[in-house]
Formats: sequence, C-alpha cells, structure tokens
Amino acid sequence: MFNVELSTPESAGRGVVALRGELDAAHAPGVASHLTTAVTVYGPWVVVDMTGLEYIGSAGLGVLLRVLKRTRAEGGDLPLAAPHGGVRKLLAVTGLIGVFSVYPSLGQAVRDTEEARRLAAGRGGSGSGLR
Repeated sequence: MFNVELSTPESAGRGVVALRGELDAAHAPGVASHLTTAVTVYGPWVVVDMTGLEYIGSAGLGVLLRVLKRTRAEGGDLPLAAPHGGVRKLLAVTGLIGVFSVYPSLGQAVRDTEEARRLAAGRGGSGSGLR
C-alpha cells in the first residue's frame, strides 16, 4: 500500500510531503500532484520525507527530478529526508544522491532548508514565502 501526505511542521512552517510504502508508476501521478500543490502553496522549498518509503521506481524518480528542476528554477530546492535501505541505494547507484540535497533525518532537512530559504531571501531569491 502507498500513502502520500502533505503537512506543515510547526518548527519551520514549511511544507513537507511524506511518502510511505512503495512508489511505483501507478502512484507517480498522485505524488506529482501533491508535490506540485506543495510548491504552489509553500513556495519552492518543500521537503520530501522518505522515512517510510520502502521502494521507489523510475517513474517516482522522474517525478522527483521534474519537481526538483521547478523548485531550483524558482530559487529553491527539494531536499530528501531520511531515505534508507533500497531507496538510498537506488539514489546512490543512479548518482541522484549527489543531485538532490539528502539529509539523514526530517528534522535536519527542515532546519537546513529553512536556513537556506532565509539565505536565499536575503540575496533576493524567490524563496521568500507563500505566494
């Protein structure tokens, strides 16, 4: 079973999309919709919580790459929090672990993302908040 959830951590007021279960081609369009909504609502700084993600296929990786391209074009990022096991191994084997900002925990990803967002806003970046 697959589950995707959009939430806002109280510590930073930023969007987090939590992925749980197995992300295959059948679930990729729903994830794309959630991520697009999160970027529209919270701006180009959205964290993907992979704590409960057991598997990700090429369609899921494609969705993450498309959203990453959008967030970076808008002056933000799409950090991945706590990928483990086979998901982390796949990110490493494909070289994507060096493309995404990858964090060992959700808390660290949220803290570092908030700091990066503030720095970008100070430089006149577009990650300054809700649109």
